[in-house]
Order: sequence, then C-alpha cells, then structure tokens
Amino acid sequence: MNQLLSDVLWDDANDLLLNAKEVVNSPKRSAAKNTCLNCKESMHNFLKSHLISNGVEPIEHASLHVLIHQCSKFDERFSRLDMSEIGCRYELMNSDHCVESEKLQRCISTVEDIKDLSGNKIA
Repeated sequence: MNQLLSDVLWDDANDLLLNAKEVVNSPKRSAAKNTCLNCKESMHNFLKSHLISNGVEPIEHASLHVLIHQCSKFDERFSRLDMSEIGCRYELMNSDHCVESEKLQRCISTVEDIKDLSGNKIA
C-alpha cells in the first residue's frame, strides 16, 4: 500500500512538473499562477513520495521546508538543496509567489533537483 501511494504521488508530481514546463512562458498571468502552484504541489508530492518509499510518514500539512528537513534526516543530499530562491518554502500549499518568468524558471529547476533526489523513476 505504501509503495503504491509513493508511486501515485511521484507520478502526480511528475505530471505537474511537465505541465508547469509547458506553460511557463505563457504571457497570461493565470498561466503563471498555475505554473507556480503546480511547481509547489510537485515539490510536495516528490518529497512525500520519497519519505513514504523510505518508510517515513510525512508530516501532514507541512511546508516544503519541513518536508525537506524530514528527508534530510535520512538522506543528507536533501540538506544541500538550494531553496533560497523559493519564496514559498515556509508556507503551506495555498500561497503563490512566482508569477514572474525568471522566478518560475528557477522554481522549475528546483523541482527538477528534488525529482532527481527523490527517486530513480524515468519520466
């Protein structure tokens, strides 16, 4: 059951990342907001998937910062993630920050870093 949940979260996170990469350069503000939220949800899901697949129960309603801290307790690579450009790292899912193209590109890059650390699945 836990592996199935981990796989579902990972696949959903990957779909959100792919969607964000498709619309990141759209001139519409609503597309930028959706990209931001997709990136954030993708990061959450990759991190939760990694935790679950390693037998750790993710803290419910946790910020990205908290989930990364949880992952870094058993996988030190997560402590080296550069989250300084991710303004929402201390907030819950209901906020959006990155509506400028440059910030969105950095956010997508961070999601890809988390994806690389979170598993060996091939997109």
